[in-house]
Amino acid sequence: MTNSDSTAQRDLETVVRAQWPSRPWKSVALDGGMTNRNWRVTVESDSSGAREDVAVQLLLSNELAARIGINRHTQKQVMPIVEELKLGPKLVAWRQGDPCALITDFLENAGASGPEDRSRVITLAAAALSRLHKNTRGTRLRNYISDPFDGAEWLFRRVEELIPQASAPFTWAIELSRRCQRARGTYEPCLLHADLSVGNVLVSQSGVSLIDWEYAGGGDRFFDCGDFAEKWELSAVEERQFADEYNSTGDSLEYLLAALRMYRFHSRLREALWAAAASTTHFVEFDHSAYSRACMTRLDDIAASKAFQDSLSLVNATTEIKEVQCS
Repeated sequence: MTNSDSTAQRDLETVVRAQWPSRPWKSVALDGGMTNRNWRVTVESDSSGAREDVAVQLLLSNELAARIGINRHTQKQVMPIVEELKLGPKLVAWRQGDPCALITDFLENAGASGPEDRSRVITLAAAALSRLHKNTRGTRLRNYISDPFDGAEWLFRRVEELIPQASAPFTWAIELSRRCQRARGTYEPCLLHADLSVGNVLVSQSGVSLIDWEYAGGGDRFFDCGDFAEKWELSAVEERQFADEYNSTGDSLEYLLAALRMYRFHSRLREALWAAAASTTHFVEFDHSAYSRACMTRLDDIAASKAFQDSLSLVNATTEIKEVQCS
C-alpha cells in the first residue's frame, strides 16, 4: 500500500466514523475516477435493523476543485434536482471539512457487456438527458466549465496560469471553438450533467442513473448529447439511435445530429484542457498529462473529419436562417 493509499484509507475511516460513530462497517475500493477516490461502504445494522449500503467519495479540497472547474456550491444545489427527477443517487451526507467527502446511496452497475446492452443504454441515456434538459430550461445555475464555450475559455486561461508552457498546443482548438460558438448562436440554457463518461452512467434493470455531478451547471443541451456520443464512442448508426430517442424538442433530426457531432469536438477539447489543469492537483495516481496528449490526438482527428466539417456548416447555416427570420 502506497503512502497515498494509506492516507486515503485513514480519511475514509474519519468520514465513516463521523457519520456512523458506533456501527461496524466494511469497504471495497471502486475502480475508476481521475479526480476522486471512491468506495462502496456497507454499514452494519443498528438497533432498528437498518443496514446501509452507500458510496463514499473522497473529494478534492474546495481550493483544488476550483482549479479544475468544480464549483461545490453549484454541485450542492444540483443534487436535490437530480434526486427529484430520479436521475441519480440519493444524497446521504456532504462533509465540507478535511477530508471533504460525499456520501450517497450505492447504486449497482450492470454495465453494457454486449450489443443489446449497449443499445439499451444508449436509448435510456438519451431519454434521461431529454428529461433533465426539458425540466431545467432557463436555469441560472452556473459552473465554471458547464457551458461548452465559456468552459473551454476558462480552462484555457487556467492552463495558461498554471502551466504556461503547455498552453500553446491548444491555441488552434480554442480558435475553432470560437468559430463553433459563432455558428451556434444564442440558446436557452438548461442544466447539464457535463461529464458523461462510461463510469458516470450506471445501468440497472430499471434504467440508468447518472453519478458525479461535479461539473453540472447551465449550458447548451446539445453539449451533453455530444459529450455522451464522444465518451461512449458512438458510431454514426448509434448517434442516430440516440437522436431518435432524445429528440422531443422540436429540432429537426438533421440539426440535432449536426449539433451533437459539433459538440464531440468540444467534449474532447474540454477533456484535454481539464486534464492539463488536473495534472497540477496530484490527488490521485493518474497520468493526466498523458491523457491530455491522447485527447489532443483525438481532437486532431475530429477537426479533420468530414462529419465535423459538414456538421459545423449545417449548424452555422441554420443559425443564419433563424437570424434572418427574426430580423
